[in-house]
Amino acid sequence: FGVKDPYKVLVDGTFLTVALQQQIQVREQLPKLLGARATPMVTGCVLHELRSLGRRGQGAAFIAQSFYRVKCGHANFINASECIREQIGEDNPRKLLVATQDVQLGRALRQVPGVPLIRLNNSVPFVEDPSTASKGHGEEQLRKKLAPAAWEKPKLPELQQKEAQAIAAA
Repeated sequence: FGVKDPYKVLVDGTFLTVALQQQIQVREQLPKLLGARATPMVTGCVLHELRSLGRRGQGAAFIAQSFYRVKCGHANFINASECIREQIGEDNPRKLLVATQDVQLGRALRQVPGVPLIRLNNSVPFVEDPSTASKGHGEEQLRKKLAPAAWEKPKLPELQQKEAQAIAAA
């Protein structure tokens, strides 16, 4: 799907909040988890949502401020999960990974092929298995790659006939 090093990880507020509660250093753990360089990113809407939580989101908002900011283009801030869905789009053109604990956001992003999801299981971050949409898309790409090209199709019957004659002669 073209997701490669250096990885761009779009982090949402739920992931940051749980990471802070579990005392996980997100900036240091992502490269260890992915085995390569990783750039944690947030959108303006994620920061706004964390700040709007007041004291509950203050620590996570402080951590998020140090991450790379993705310009989402929303003058009036919207729900962070909606903003992240818009950043991913229909086919994840920017090849982003998404770190989230939001169940509904995860469910929505599993419908988009090629979006790796990072979650926390207690204090252990992990990358989820590829979604059904990703597997199906990968199998379709493989089928297209293995199928004969358009210029090969007219020559196939002739080659099959020659092969049958060779087998009969042997």
